[in-house]
Amino acid sequence: EFIRRFPESDLADNAQYWIGEGFYSQKAFQDARDAFQGVVDHFPFGNKVPDALYKRGLCEGALGDKAAEAKTLREVVEQYPFSDASVKARDLLKKLG
Repeated sequence: EFIRRFPESDLADNAQYWIGEGFYSQKAFQDARDAFQGVVDHFPFGNKVPDALYKRGLCEGALGDKAAEAKTLREVVEQYPFSDASVKARDLLKKLG
């Protein structure tokens, strides 16, 4: 409701991100993936984009698409090299081999 009523708010991308986190915590990984993608699609310049991409990658992995997971994690590292999400993505990529 917040996003619908205040799409231009500085907090709209955060609201969209936390929708994804809610789904993720319930292990509804497809819904979470879609919500995290919504951050990227609707708020491409928002501060939650690196985190949303990272979590989208985790969802892809949880859904069994390891190639998509690795691709998304590499995207985080390449596009947002100085973000906290990039550090986590690099660590996970090392573990994935």
